[in-house]
Amino acid sequence: MESFFSNYSGELYALLVAFLWAGSSILYSRIGKVIHPLELNLIKGVLAISFVVITLFITRQWQANITPLAFLLLFISGAFGIGLGDTAYLDALRLIGPRMATLIKITAPPFAGLISWIFLGEMLGFKSWLGIVIIIASVAFVVVERTRSERQNLPDPVAGSPSPIAWRGILMALIAAICEAIGVVASHAALTITRVQPMWSTFFRLFAGIVTAFILILAKRQPLGSWKNAPNFKKTFAMVITVVFFATFLGIFLQQLSLQSTPAGVTQTLIATSPIFVIPITALMGEKVSFKTILGSLAAIAGVALLFLSG
Repeated sequence: MESFFSNYSGELYALLVAFLWAGSSILYSRIGKVIHPLELNLIKGVLAISFVVITLFITRQWQANITPLAFLLLFISGAFGIGLGDTAYLDALRLIGPRMATLIKITAPPFAGLISWIFLGEMLGFKSWLGIVIIIASVAFVVVERTRSERQNLPDPVAGSPSPIAWRGILMALIAAICEAIGVVASHAALTITRVQPMWSTFFRLFAGIVTAFILILAKRQPLGSWKNAPNFKKTFAMVITVVFFATFLGIFLQQLSLQSTPAGVTQTLIATSPIFVIPITALMGEKVSFKTILGSLAAIAGVALLFLSG
């Protein structure tokens, strides 16, 4: 068991991130109905970086051991992956719900693989690409199977549109996927050229995300704080703190650990299995899980196993 964890620690970290982000997608879709995505992204960034600073202080990690190039790459990673990508994804969750948003967002692994190939010369073997294809196809099958029953309850802000799905939400989810792919590749590049600690790399990415979100708020002149007048203000804020700690703070930290020992395309693909973990969560919440959903989940697990055996 110890040997297995040593050999596949990066993959296991990525799967844990997928689980954490599965739960966060459900919670964020609810929180997004109360707090605007831009403000929510800024709040979660400030809270998460506060957790990081506290951790750095407790562990006495005073030096980052980072080069200027690595800092630039991490800043680009945070600006795209967190500042732009998370804002777009939160907007997509609000507009089209977690099922369709996660479906579109799983296009991130091919983007990550293509970007890594073009800019880093990082090649994945045949088994890795086959595993990627199986996972993406399986996750898409699972999410699409679930969207039919959800469509009737999704808001459609596009007047006169023949589809119940908001086109803006689809566009936001696609933007989120591209930004996430850029972010994970840039972060992977930074971690391969420097010995910066994962907690410090998390700090720099979150800092860049906060700066980017703040610039977007200023550019759009987005009003802040109106959600504080909501009846369930305390409950909403408690939910935000919880999901930020587990999904943003712990999730991004584990993602950085994964990228230190695993190719960017593999990490991004395993994280993209997040919709699979949504299934047991929704089942516990009382939703019915169909045979097709279970079948698609098993196929995705087979794709993950193929990735494990491709090294």
